[in-house]
Amino acid sequence: MTLLPLLEINGGDIAVLIPIVALMIPIVKMLVTHQQKMAEIIHGTANRQSDTEVAQLRQEVYELRQLVHQQMIALDTVKSTVDVEIPLQRRLEQF
Repeated sequence: MTLLPLLEINGGDIAVLIPIVALMIPIVKMLVTHQQKMAEIIHGTANRQSDTEVAQLRQEVYELRQLVHQQMIALDTVKSTVDVEIPLQRRLEQF
C-alpha cells in the first residue's frame, strides 16, 4: 500500500472514506432542505399569525375602552341625580 505524504492516509483508508463521504452528501442535502422549509414556514406563518393577533388585540382594547366610557357615563349620571337635599351621611350610606 502506498502512503500519501501530505495526508498520511493509506489506500485502504481512502477506500473506506469514499463511501462514507458519498453517503454524507445526500444526508447533508436533506438537512439543509429541511432547514430551509422550516424557516419559510416559521417566517411566513409567524407574520400572518402575528398580524391577526395584533388586529384581535386592537379590537379587544377598543371594546374595553368603549365599556369604560359607558361605565364612566353611567357613574356620572348616577352622581348627578343624587338629591342634594338628603343629608351627607345618608347619601354615603346608600353607596
